[in-house]
Amino acid sequence: MPSDALQDQPDDELWRQAVHCFGIRDWWMAHEILEILWKRHPGTDAARLYQGLLQAAVSLHHFGNGNFSGARQLARSAMKLLTQVPDDAMGLRISAFRKSFEAGTAPLFDYETPVKPLSPGNIPVL
Repeated sequence: MPSDALQDQPDDELWRQAVHCFGIRDWWMAHEILEILWKRHPGTDAARLYQGLLQAAVSLHHFGNGNFSGARQLARSAMKLLTQVPDDAMGLRISAFRKSFEAGTAPLFDYETPVKPLSPGNIPVL
């Protein structure tokens, strides 16, 4: 879907699409949608949620493609933002996602074992 078409959609529709994209592991489209939402709500709790999930999506995208440095950097910043978000936000259990995301990206921070691309069993659920 072209970016211009996304720009014209209301927040609730974009949010539904972003959650759907996470569910089908379309990290890049989730990122595109969340970026629109994030920019619409600067300085708010919602913006932290959108930006945190945006960074988590790009981290997972990089992790799956073998860009472990980029995945690690974005995983750190995503967790920092998501810890500032209430445990339950916008109909989601963010606390459960944080735990799942942290567990799924843990191999990025194990400097003693060679990192392999993201395993389907480690993909966090939103």
